[in-house]
Amino acid sequence: MKRRPFYGWLNLAVLWLSYGTVVAAISYAFGVVVNDMADSLGMTMTLATGAYTGYTLVHALSAPLAGKFINRFGAKASMAVGLALMAIGCLLMALVGRSVWFYYVFWIFFIGFGMRFGTLLPEQVNISKWFFNYRGLAMALLLTAGGVGGYIFTPVCTWVNSHSGWRSVWLMIAALAGASILLTLLVVRESPEKYGLQPDNGRSPAAKAGKAAGAAYKTSECWRLRDAERTAPFYMLIFLYFASSYQLSIISSQAINHLELQGIERGLAAGAVGMFALINTFGRVAVGVLGDRVDMKKIVVAGAALSAAGFLLLMNATGMAAVYISLILSGLGYGIIMVAPQNMLLNYYGSYDYANINGLYSMIAGVLSSIPSVLVGWFYDLRGDYSFAWILGIALMALCLLIGLIIRPPRLCSRTGMAGQALGGN
Repeated sequence: MKRRPFYGWLNLAVLWLSYGTVVAAISYAFGVVVNDMADSLGMTMTLATGAYTGYTLVHALSAPLAGKFINRFGAKASMAVGLALMAIGCLLMALVGRSVWFYYVFWIFFIGFGMRFGTLLPEQVNISKWFFNYRGLAMALLLTAGGVGGYIFTPVCTWVNSHSGWRSVWLMIAALAGASILLTLLVVRESPEKYGLQPDNGRSPAAKAGKAAGAAYKTSECWRLRDAERTAPFYMLIFLYFASSYQLSIISSQAINHLELQGIERGLAAGAVGMFALINTFGRVAVGVLGDRVDMKKIVVAGAALSAAGFLLLMNATGMAAVYISLILSGLGYGIIMVAPQNMLLNYYGSYDYANINGLYSMIAGVLSSIPSVLVGWFYDLRGDYSFAWILGIALMALCLLIGLIIRPPRLCSRTGMAGQALGGN
């Protein structure tokens, strides 16, 4: 009998569209419209970036709550709730947002909670149920949506902002979120078992713990949150997540302004930042292609080195050739550093309690991520440049490189239920 096409790939396609439209548009729109919104609402850059910091903080702190919600009601319900919050928030910002306080409510409540409940966390939980042997590929393919979407929506948001104003940008994103809700409700399915299916369509046997095909480590142990949080690799992966979040935040929200100060015309700068979004897709794909077979530590080291070189060159770029080279390096590095730790988290700790493990992981990393952006805004108001942002980025990438050299997969000790740091290699 001929096998039917595996529904997991259709599930993934819908998640990809949602991530590539709503998340990418919101993430890259901030850097495009922040100046005009600040002028319109009478804000300094410190005040404007403070709302983004508040969003990052709420997005982080709500992760454990979202994990518990997903465990109780399912990833699909969580996506629908989160996308609805974002659609309503963007619509209100476009139509009635006239004050600084509403600007803060918009970013902190509607976008903060909406992004956490509606996008990456429930999408990753869904993928963890549908895939095992192809998990790294599926996760990386999902995350390519951010790069492709950023490449598309950076110039689109720039064009809409210049022709119709920043309110039209948020109106457009509200429509995208509404369309994503409809697709999610109609197409997404919670898990294969509920429909008589198996992960990976049952095409290959589940990988055994440790070294499976090639060099990829994937645990088959039933890790719980209380065990994972006692291991050193858990916190190393959190730092990698934080460093990748910082890289995206700074480049998407500040690179256009930085390049304009360096003498680059704003439209050209926006196009170059959009190229960063496209290029980082190749880094994400590389992790997906290699991540199920190759030692992830090597991939992390390569990504950190590329990102550090990109930051160093971008800090001093005054011509378009240097801008493009710096953003190509940064894009490849970011794509790797963004995907690799999320794959490693699932490979190291498995899918058994993944929603809660990822919830705490995302919360701690997100809280850390909320700190640098306001410091960058404060430094800009003080000095009038963004050199602090790039120097800090280089330092973070150096630490990521070190983590890539020393991290090892943890082991769950069966006798005590306690987790420990493995002594062997990945």
